[in-house]
Amino acid sequence: MKGLAALIRLIVFSNIFISGCVLCFTAKTALILFGNNGNIHVNLLAFFSTIFLYNFHGLFNFMRSHATGAAENQVSYWNLKHIRIKFSVMVTALLLALSQLMYMPLRVWLVLVPVSLLALGYCIPFIRIGSRLLRLRDILWLKVLWIAFGYAWLTTCLPVAYAMPFNNLLQPQVVFIFLRNFLFVFAIAIPFDIRDMETDLKTGLRTLPLLFGVRGSIFIALFFLLAFLASASLQVYFHTITLPVFFALALSTVTTALVIPLASPRKPALFFPFAIEGSMVLQWALLYAFLYVKL
Repeated sequence: MKGLAALIRLIVFSNIFISGCVLCFTAKTALILFGNNGNIHVNLLAFFSTIFLYNFHGLFNFMRSHATGAAENQVSYWNLKHIRIKFSVMVTALLLALSQLMYMPLRVWLVLVPVSLLALGYCIPFIRIGSRLLRLRDILWLKVLWIAFGYAWLTTCLPVAYAMPFNNLLQPQVVFIFLRNFLFVFAIAIPFDIRDMETDLKTGLRTLPLLFGVRGSIFIALFFLLAFLASASLQVYFHTITLPVFFALALSTVTTALVIPLASPRKPALFFPFAIEGSMVLQWALLYAFLYVKL
């Protein structure tokens, strides 16, 4: 059991699990638009890029927090104990992501530029306000907005740019997928700010839970889920998505709405990746089941 627990922590804390969730969300875009899980190299590019970016961000923050004496959490302790593993995972993921880029047309490289700059600005201080240098995530409560936008951009634009010319990114169907991905990720990112309330309070990072409390921020998350469902309802009303797709998205909304109110700073660290981030995998699985599984 100890070996299994160590393996689970490795998969979660080295960001392999969340990267699998991003892969599923990328495949979900192709599933809705093209009726399949998309190109394997596109999905692997999303997977390895996410592993690299998350571990780069984690290691950068880890070194920064030790330099400033900031409070640590369970993930930080794992990083300290396994920093060589985390660094090795990051470098390996970078090399594998670059290998997948070799299969991409130029327009995919261009699509990756904005999200790459956003990811760097999210963790590296570059905005000077007075005597302080701030990261994008330090500005007001906008941390979850940057996360949601980055996820939506990567998981929507990457498979579309690979399969079609640039102008197709502005097709209504693609715009609706981008909007839904943004709304859904915004909703499920809020519980992580609830988890990190104590650390964020000590470091002076203002987040929605610190501004509106746990109950208020959960209400905001549920509102974004409702907007996600409204977007799908609008599309099914105008016959731009099929009923099976709508039912899968609606069921995903309901299951996620049942889990989000359980978020608390006292919940175990592994609750958040499996119960919250896992909703991205569930949404892809529901779509696949409603579209292709014959009972």
